[in-house]
Amino acid sequence: MKGAGQRSADGRRQRLGWVMIAGEIAMASVLLAGAGLMIQALRNLSHVDVGYDPNGLLSLSFAPPAGRQYTDESAKALLDNVLDAARSLPGYQSAAPAQPFGVGGNGTLGPVVIPGRTNPSTPPLVPAMSVTPEFFETMRIPLRMGRTLSRVQGEVPEAVVNEEFVRRFLPDENPLGRRVSVWSWVEIVGVVGNSRLQGGLPEVKPEVYLGEVNAGWSPTLLVRVQGRPETAAAALRERVKKAVAGLRVSVVQTIASREAARTVVERFTRGLLLAFAMLATVLACLGVYGVASYSVAQRTREIGIRMALGATRSNVARLVFRQTLLAAMVGTVAGIAGAAGLSRLVRSQLYGVSPYDPAILIGVLLTLLAVTVVASLVPLHRASRVDPAISLRQE
Repeated sequence: MKGAGQRSADGRRQRLGWVMIAGEIAMASVLLAGAGLMIQALRNLSHVDVGYDPNGLLSLSFAPPAGRQYTDESAKALLDNVLDAARSLPGYQSAAPAQPFGVGGNGTLGPVVIPGRTNPSTPPLVPAMSVTPEFFETMRIPLRMGRTLSRVQGEVPEAVVNEEFVRRFLPDENPLGRRVSVWSWVEIVGVVGNSRLQGGLPEVKPEVYLGEVNAGWSPTLLVRVQGRPETAAAALRERVKKAVAGLRVSVVQTIASREAARTVVERFTRGLLLAFAMLATVLACLGVYGVASYSVAQRTREIGIRMALGATRSNVARLVFRQTLLAAMVGTVAGIAGAAGLSRLVRSQLYGVSPYDPAILIGVLLTLLAVTVVASLVPLHRASRVDPAISLRQE
């Protein structure tokens, strides 16, 4: 009876061990699925066409000396001096000021009124930016229709809109020559390609580009150079500062680095999930190994008797592996069900990938099955090497 009681306690401990293994594998399944989704989403975001070329671009903001007032003529002269300083930079290709300029921001939201298209009492708000004609060449935003802005604005100010603006507000008519109100009435003279400067990377927003940059209101200077822009950053800042005495100049940044900053939250989330997924996988592997080894040790006599009665080594290996595989399958199925719930929580962080992507779920299943097999190799080998003569002498 004492031996029977001991065997009963051992059986309960073994069953508890298999339940813990199933739980560990379920946790690893959830975290691996979440990490796989985030990695795929970030890969898709890194390949999004932003609509312009950020490589080779530098940006810096400048403001007039404190307390100095500028007229339109003096502000224009200030802008010309800053542009002349940028043109003297080695490797210079093109430059253009813009205001307000931001990567991933909303700029200044202007109320758009289009007769017969929008409600004047509740007009939609569209990001608007004042630029010079060289802006599109510097940013390498392609012109789709019409022309860019004139250097001298006429009686009715000009505006350039992007394709999303036309799709949303003027889908069935020629936008060129159309007059719309963005704070004041302007005439559309050109349509450019969509850029993802405004808002998040997954979305494309309608944009309006206006003329007449005012150097007295802290514009951003964009400069395109050949080679590595980082090497020209310090020289650009020094030359712009010397252009006008007392000019306040910000730190020079590369547009590529500002683009990379847009996905910093996604990269952090991906790294966190990946670290937890790897930790859970290692723990599951150690758990499978420990429980399988314990099971073999407790069943040494049974295995010896089976082999004495004619069981082959492969029969014994299958007998031991069957329990391990069953626990792994139960844990994986439960984990995939949990991953479906997790996918709903991270849906807003996903781009270009379904929360129930079959390739990722199948990959998680195969990964954990491979982990189970690797963790079981040593216990299986030990079980197949049990000497039946020793087991029978102990019995």
